Amino acid sequence: MASQTKLVALDLYKSIRRLHRHLPPAMRSLGNTYVTGEFRRHASAEPQYLPPFISSWQAYHDDLAAQLLTRQFGKPMLPEQVTRMREEQVGQLFELYQGIKGIGKDGGGEGIAGTARGS
Repeated sequence: MASQTKLVALDLYKSIRRLHRHLPPAMRSLGNTYVTGEFRRHASAEPQYLPPFISSWQAYHDDLAAQLLTRQFGKPMLPEQVTRMREEQVGQLFELYQGIKGIGKDGGGEGIAGTARGS
């Protein structure tokens, strides 16, 4: 990453991690693992990939900040969002889905979906 872009990304990463502190423990753990991995993988990305990466994570940051106010987490994914994904991204989404299902089983609750709706 270029030095200015690195600073923007680092500030965004830190801010997202601060927001995660307000999530339920299972969601916080999953979110921290995912965001840390994504930012590490993009640390050496080609410059043309950085603006959309930062833009997407900024949108996540803003959505999460709004969701923390209402304690209503998550939003539906539109079919066109999935069709625009690369095969690798679909695989990551499936891994995330499996992780979320595992939280529901391990935590004895309904998983993130049940927690998100205040159940």
